[in-house]
Amino acid sequence: MLAALRRAGVALYTATSKPVDSPLFSILNKAVNNLSEAEKEAMLLRAEAEKQVALRKAEAQAEAIRLTEIAKAEGIKAINAATPTDATLRVKAYDAFRDASHGEATKIIIPSDLQGIVGMASAVKSVLK
Repeated sequence: MLAALRRAGVALYTATSKPVDSPLFSILNKAVNNLSEAEKEAMLLRAEAEKQVALRKAEAQAEAIRLTEIAKAEGIKAINAATPTDATLRVKAYDAFRDASHGEATKIIIPSDLQGIVGMASAVKSVLK
């Protein structure tokens, strides 16, 4: 692969993340130049394999996020298609509020409309009967 890159006119350069002093850079260049063609090609192949692994992981994560969002959208469509009652929506709001309070958050948001809380409690009571 390295030989093919050189035949194609591709130059290979070393790079460092920070400026280095000349003696250290000279040592790095000598080390790279002393590698055999097989070793250099193996390094390139490993780097390409690592790149492909990272790319596939990112693609898989993006697909998982996309599928999750599609499922959420379908759930919302199903709820809307069922034309839920006001009491059902209040119960769902109460469930979401309860679930949020079980998290590791240090703050809990309480609706400013206390009537809303009373409404949620009465909705829960009516559903549980």
